[in-house]
Amino acid sequence: MQEQIYNLLQAQAAVPVTFVDQDGSFRTEPVGVSSLPLLVVLRRTWLIYLVVVVCLSSAVSVFRRHHSPQGAVLAFFLLASALYFTSSAPLVARSITLTPFAFKLFTVTLHTAAGGLSTLAHFALLFPGPKRILKNYPWMLYLPYASFLLATTLYLSGMTAFGTTFPLLFAWVMVTAGAFLHSLMKAGDPFLRKQIRLSLMAPVLVSLFFICLYLLPGVLRLPPVDFRYFALFFLLLPFALPLAMDNLALYHERLAVEQASQQEKEHIRADLHDLILNNLAVISRTSEVAQTQLGGGNVSVSKRLETIQDLTAKTSRRLREFLWVLDDRHSSWDAVSSHLRSWGHEITEDTGCEFELEVAQEVSSLSPPDLRLRITLDRIYKEAILNAVTHARAGQIKASLFCHGATVICAVQDNGIGFVLDTALDGHYGIRNMQRRAEELGGTVTITSQCGQGTSVKIELPLQ
Repeated sequence: MQEQIYNLLQAQAAVPVTFVDQDGSFRTEPVGVSSLPLLVVLRRTWLIYLVVVVCLSSAVSVFRRHHSPQGAVLAFFLLASALYFTSSAPLVARSITLTPFAFKLFTVTLHTAAGGLSTLAHFALLFPGPKRILKNYPWMLYLPYASFLLATTLYLSGMTAFGTTFPLLFAWVMVTAGAFLHSLMKAGDPFLRKQIRLSLMAPVLVSLFFICLYLLPGVLRLPPVDFRYFALFFLLLPFALPLAMDNLALYHERLAVEQASQQEKEHIRADLHDLILNNLAVISRTSEVAQTQLGGGNVSVSKRLETIQDLTAKTSRRLREFLWVLDDRHSSWDAVSSHLRSWGHEITEDTGCEFELEVAQEVSSLSPPDLRLRITLDRIYKEAILNAVTHARAGQIKASLFCHGATVICAVQDNGIGFVLDTALDGHYGIRNMQRRAEELGGTVTITSQCGQGTSVKIELPLQ
């Protein structure tokens, strides 16, 4: 029918149009046929194409800034929206008559793009994180696409009308709202709830506008609201949804900062224990004993005070060693190996314990370790040596430093008295600090020991 009308208009310079007046009388007048000027066409459709530009710009921005499944799905939704409005503009301007081929092309494109709009349901199931139901039923993500692929196939084959897609569109709007509401109820963080509320309200309002003021009037045989108003109202989405994604990224960055801050606090606590706390406890006890013996003779007091001075000097030396590790000028593996070797000799020279550190040749060719790796290796290594000297009363300590693939390995073996590992873990922070430090870098500390047969500590840390 449209093709016949188009051919009639093409063949005639004027056509008779019959009007029915309010009194029921008929009158026929000739109406001229002409092409609309381009400026008139643009004046009637420019707002819709402005929405297209905004959607495209927003899609590019989301794709570049959010490398995540949620970002990819949202970018695809904005691209489908741009295609939807591009094909809608010449169709909804009723006074613009298109060629039959162009009309069919735009209608098919509009139908396909409407299927792409169901991506919003996919986005709702992933934002701010994948819903738990997807673990058991991952195929649910493909239902929106499958349903609209079926509807498009039936439409193109001529078996159904274009309006068949509208019930499906309404159904996926309900799924979208339900997914956002579920996320809102499950979110515990107030900041996160605000982002979900923002991402929830925009699509719900736009969907209600589209259904109640554009689709429903057509079903009720009433004139719908001008499509340009809907296009203008749709601008909520390319602004609100990317903003929710940006705020979600800031939320995760905030969590990362808080987690890093907490880890740093744990590091400080461990360092205070490993470097200062033990020596300060001995200093305190020695001072207390010295005070009780002030009346017992100057020789005894002198020895006690000498012990205090010696322990204070050792504490200062430990702090200097820690600062040495922090210095990036000492970041090469040769410098690290030399520091570990000299420290081992220094800590064992007054104990009569034999110490040896063997460094494999391939270690020197490795890329310089970063600060966290240097500190972690230094702390665990020194704790292992100190345990062997002070607790195991070892007469011999053999250490080795080598690499295997992308892992650096440090092994410490002593011939001390050994211990029962399960018993030692209760109430002793040293071993737990060693294990926690390694785990934070994705490494492990393996300790094997038996009473009377010495102890072996194997430290494995990833180079990256």
